[in-house]
Amino acid sequence: MLNSEGQEKSDNKDILKENKKYILALEATLYKKSQEYDNLNTNYNNLKKDYNNLKNDYNDLLNKFNSILNSTSWRITKPFRCIMNFVRKGL
Repeated sequence: MLNSEGQEKSDNKDILKENKKYILALEATLYKKSQEYDNLNTNYNNLKKDYNNLKNDYNDLLNKFNSILNSTSWRITKPFRCIMNFVRKGL
């Protein structure tokens, strides 16, 4: 009986040691995955910020382009540009 209980305690200690090692390995993996997640999240936020900056730059340029097209000087010089295009194509 005593030998059986002693063996059971020894087996339980071995199982406990294995479980502790397994838990430590899982915690290490969790830490690594957490670091990867943080890095990916930082990269995502940076890319999102860059995208928004590019989108704003595009909209600014589009507004400037449209303001040029709608300007009085652009409309006044249209006949001259048409004549110059005709001359270039003719030569």
